[in-house]
Amino acid sequence: MSDTADSEGMASSLSAWFSLIRPAHWIKNLLLVVPVIFSHASISAGMCMKLVVGMVAMSLAASAGYIVNDIKDATFDRLHVRKRHRPIAARLIRPKQALSAAIGMAAASLTLAAAGVSATVGIEVAAYLVATAAYSAYFKRFVGTDVAILTGLYVWRLLIGGEITATPPSPWLICLSVNLFMALALIKRIDEVSSISTPATMLLGRGYTHVHRSSLLAGTGFFAFATVITILGYLAWSNAVVLYYRDPVWLWGTAVVVCLWLVHLWRRAIDGTIGGDPVMFAAADPVSLALVGLGTAAYIQAV
Repeated sequence: MSDTADSEGMASSLSAWFSLIRPAHWIKNLLLVVPVIFSHASISAGMCMKLVVGMVAMSLAASAGYIVNDIKDATFDRLHVRKRHRPIAARLIRPKQALSAAIGMAAASLTLAAAGVSATVGIEVAAYLVATAAYSAYFKRFVGTDVAILTGLYVWRLLIGGEITATPPSPWLICLSVNLFMALALIKRIDEVSSISTPATMLLGRGYTHVHRSSLLAGTGFFAFATVITILGYLAWSNAVVLYYRDPVWLWGTAVVVCLWLVHLWRRAIDGTIGGDPVMFAAADPVSLALVGLGTAAYIQAV
């Protein structure tokens, strides 16, 4: 009986730590590969190895950031219908233990990035860690500033990927990324505000209330429109389209797919059914996955 209880306790502890570091969110670090794909550069075995090391380093950095965020937000999370089950909020892991783990992950991330890739990438990962800590400690409380920083953290991944593969993102890709990730960050806030039980309630730990809902909706519409316009502008005016694509007509289909996907997320956010993170929602949402499949098929046909 004692062995069974010990095994159950260990399994519960491992589950809590697994939940704390959020490995499912590491999928976001696939953004490191995007610059080399859209630069149409040759990919060598050495480059692939550096990308793998970079992804591991960024995954550790991201998990360190999630832990710091959960420590900082524990009081608010205990009052939230979904977040109260997070390990620190639920008192399954002590904050001091979690902070020690975050420091260890951050140190491992910096070591991997600097020693396994380059000193420049090490500095960029360090900047990412500082930005995530500043966001959790201070900037997430300010309406507008928080979504701008979230967008910047996504775009920063692209820049790190460009540094690793020596394929800096083009101005078109940067513009597309800023608009797309601003739209997704605003969708995240719409979903959270839509989940608030009463109109007078403030989004816990942040400055948003139902008063901001119309502004969030308008902002999402603006950046979603700008995302699609950026794709169309690239297809109409960039010389790279003719240079790199065998049948670029298919690329117009990707603009339609992106538009449909953002509208789908927008509608789900209004209903408050995304669950907090649009990227993670999309990774398990059948409609989003079907649209990604269609967009990928169109891109493959174009190449």
